[in-house]
Amino acid sequence: MTGPILFRLDEPEDYVLRNQISSVRGWCACLEPDEIQQLSLKIADAPIPWQDQERDDVNAQNPTSWVRGFTLRLDLSQYLFAVRSNELELTISFSPGHQRQLLFSLAPGLMEKCLTATSGV
Repeated sequence: MTGPILFRLDEPEDYVLRNQISSVRGWCACLEPDEIQQLSLKIADAPIPWQDQERDDVNAQNPTSWVRGFTLRLDLSQYLFAVRSNELELTISFSPGHQRQLLFSLAPGLMEKCLTATSGV
């Protein structure tokens, strides 16, 4: 790794999941493109599908950096197994050996709603 990786989560900005299906959006930036080329997201060992997102706003503020935006729709019902103490940890891997853990809180009652929805009751 040749330099720091800047990271920002734009949505949800307060790291609180409020719905069974939530949008998660953010970006990372660094001086060398290899640092963020192999971006991956996981909950426990389960990969999370995501999409690249153009971030002209971040490029304008960081003209000498490589920027990579990401967006995903997180269906909490698929990751209930990983919820601990009403929190869910998502791991972002930027390059081998460089990760960041994001800890999301679940809004009050969300876990119960998801359990009801998945059980069909």
